[in-house]
Amino acid sequence: MVQTLSLIALVSLTALAPARAAGPFDGEWSGGSPATHIGTRTCAPTTATVTVTNGKIKGKYEMVGSSASITGNVAADGSATGHWGGNPFSGKFAGGHFAGSYNSGLCGTERPFSLDRAK
Repeated sequence: MVQTLSLIALVSLTALAPARAAGPFDGEWSGGSPATHIGTRTCAPTTATVTVTNGKIKGKYEMVGSSASITGNVAADGSATGHWGGNPFSGKFAGGHFAGSYNSGLCGTERPFSLDRAK
């Protein structure tokens, strides 16, 4: 009987506990980077989809039939750092938009990319 009452009390307290608030940048974001021309060489555009949850970025990008992961962290002020595939990136979330860049090892240049809130 005591165990049953203890279980009921625990379940009741859990139900009353406040839910963890979502961060201001939590949600789904999509976008990518435009094609880049370096001399006679062209680097293809990319498309990206990421999810931000509690300050963590996780997603992927695709470029000409291949894909790689995107991971990173978002600070309270919206600044973000991480990896776009194997390349470090940095940028900033503001409202429903993210603007950043990464140094593309494949293209040998800094490439801008942007994301917009999808959900």
